Amino acid sequence: MKRNESKKRPKRKDPRFIAGMVLLVIGLGFLCYAGGIKLYVLFAKNAAVGKYLEGKNLPGSYLFSDGRYLPMPDGSLAYDWEDMLPGDETDGPITLDVPKPDAVIEVPAIELRAGVYRTQYMSEMYRFMRYGAGMYPGTAPPGTRGNLCMAAHRTGPSDFFAHLHKLKSGDEIYLYHEDQGFKYSVESVRIVDRDDWSVVRPLSYAAMTLTTCQAEGGESNAKRLVVRARMVGVGDNS
Repeated sequence: MKRNESKKRPKRKDPRFIAGMVLLVIGLGFLCYAGGIKLYVLFAKNAAVGKYLEGKNLPGSYLFSDGRYLPMPDGSLAYDWEDMLPGDETDGPITLDVPKPDAVIEVPAIELRAGVYRTQYMSEMYRFMRYGAGMYPGTAPPGTRGNLCMAAHRTGPSDFFAHLHKLKSGDEIYLYHEDQGFKYSVESVRIVDRDDWSVVRPLSYAAMTLTTCQAEGGESNAKRLVVRARMVGVGDNS
């Protein structure tokens, strides 16, 4: 047997070993990138909430209220925004300039606290969904009677509504706006078709509707997960 045939090729020079190491490095790079984006989104969310709650004290207690004393919003909810509901796409990169939200939502049952942004256009809603939840254009604003509708992502780095499916009837949702806190109780959690506009139409009582994507058949936004809650209390910090 020839001497060169008896020698084994060094492992580090084996093409399979080299290819495996290259793939490992690429995989670790993707993991580090995804982890970095996720950490930044967490930072952005906390920064947005901090901007809004700075100098504010949250209500220590809530008095029962169904919101009937609240004013009705001006105009009516326009629910044909480009004939579509929000998908899972994030419109552009997340920036270092975190915008101050218009309110803050808190859902203790799923350990969620995030900023809520008012929007005028669908594209603006997508943009704000990078940092928290976006209110539907034309929806009833905080502090009024009607159907306050908002959406947030359930997948990707900005998955603020990732655990929305875990909510059940009776769970509490809090909305902090200006010097008041509004307490809601979950009435229903259901899945609807993505083009079912009935869930975001105006209501005569003070309600909140949370929407997000629901995967089906390999399509991430094939259906919509919808949580409907009714106002049951108000707390005042003034």
